[in-house]
Amino acid sequence: MGWIVAKDKPGPLSRINRYRAARAREALRMFMVDVCIGDEKQARIELREDFDSALIDLLTDLLHLCDVRGADFADLERRARNHYRDEMLDESEGLVPRGWRDRR
Repeated sequence: MGWIVAKDKPGPLSRINRYRAARAREALRMFMVDVCIGDEKQARIELREDFDSALIDLLTDLLHLCDVRGADFADLERRARNHYRDEMLDESEGLVPRGWRDRR
């Protein structure tokens, strides 16, 4: 993927990393709606009151999915941490993927 230097880096996280966090938050919200049997209000309450437990529940289900698929969760987590580190480093250097300015 090509990179360009960002002129402005708003807030504590760049726009692209805030977008990435928002995608993850939406995935967690949808997971919690399913856990709460479709009750979106209850899902919001549980996320607000016990975010850590909600995230642990999702990670636990992902571990089960890895078992079913024969994937090595620890290896995937290590690789994800490397991606995260690279994305944060790109952010600190003011880099964004080419074409990102055209999104949202």
